[in-house]
Amino acid sequence: MLIFEGDRFAVRKTPGSGNEENSGGPVVVTFPHAGGPTMGRGIAFGENFLRAKGIDAYHVLNAQVDWFQHPQFWDAIEAIRADISEDREIVTYGSSMGGYGALLASGRLNAARVLSIVPQFSIDRKVVPWERRWKAHAERIGDFSYDVEAEIAEDARIYSLHDPRNTDEAQISLYRKRPNWHQFRLPYSGHTPLMLLLQAGALSRFVTSAIAGEIDTAEWNRTLLDARRNGRSYWRVIAMHAVRLRRTDFAFECIERFADMGASDVELETALASIQRAQESQALQAERMAAVEAQRAERQARLAEKLNNTSEGSPT
Repeated sequence: MLIFEGDRFAVRKTPGSGNEENSGGPVVVTFPHAGGPTMGRGIAFGENFLRAKGIDAYHVLNAQVDWFQHPQFWDAIEAIRADISEDREIVTYGSSMGGYGALLASGRLNAARVLSIVPQFSIDRKVVPWERRWKAHAERIGDFSYDVEAEIAEDARIYSLHDPRNTDEAQISLYRKRPNWHQFRLPYSGHTPLMLLLQAGALSRFVTSAIAGEIDTAEWNRTLLDARRNGRSYWRVIAMHAVRLRRTDFAFECIERFADMGASDVELETALASIQRAQESQALQAERMAAVEAQRAERQARLAEKLNNTSEGSPT
C-alpha cells in the first residue's frame, strides 16, 4: 500500500506476515541502493525478507538515482513518521546509497537503530575527489544539498558493515566517530558484504539481531571471521587482490575454490573476465613504463654523448 506518492519518491507500506511475536515490535524503513530507479519496479530492498520475518516495514522508492538530494525526499520521510505510532521503535536499513539514506533519514525519523551496510559519505567530487565510482551519478547530481552528519539521529545505535580493504573504508572514515556506532569489518567481501553473509548462512541472523538491537559485538566479530571462508564471493574478491599483487597462480587457485563452492557459470565467466582485464591493464602499464624508461635512457645517452663531445672539443 502506498502511503506517499510523488514524481521523485514514493513510500510503500508492507505489514509483516502476521507473526504476533513481532506485533508492536520495531518498524523498519528501507532505502534503495544505486542499482536503478525502484518506483514501479516490483520488490523493494529488503521487502521479501522483512515480510517473511513478519516485520512491519516502509520502503522508500525512487524515480531517479539522485542519492536522495531532492526536497521531496523529506516529504516522503515526513509521511512515514506521521504513519507510525509514537510507541513503535523505528530502524532504518539500507546498503551503499541506501546505507547513506538510512543515516540521512535517521534523525527526522527519530530512529532507535540504523543498519547501514557499506555506507557512503558522499559522491560529491568536491567532498571526495578521490572517489572513482558512480561518475555518471556524481556529474548529474553535482553538489550535495544535505549535510548527512547533521541529520544523523544522535541517540540511535548504529550498526555498519563494510570491507576495510577497499574504497568503502575511506568513505566511512569521513563520518564522525560515535560511541554508539558499531562498525563491523568483513575484509575481502567487496562492496557486497551482505552477499557473503547470505552465502555463509549468517545474513538472516545478522539483520534480525540488528533490528532487535541484540547484536553481541564480540560474538559477531568472531562470526564474521568464520563467514569469510564459508562464502564463495570471498574467494572471488581474494582472487582480484591476488591479480593486483601479480600473484596469478594464487588468483586461479582462488577461482577454483570459488567454483568448488558452487559459483555459477555466469559468475565464473565474470570473474575470469575481470582477471583477464586486470592482467591486460597491468601489461599495458608495464609497456608504458618500459617505453618511459627507454626514452629516459635515450635522453641520458644523448646527454652523455653531448657532454663527451664538449669535453673533447675543449682547449687543453
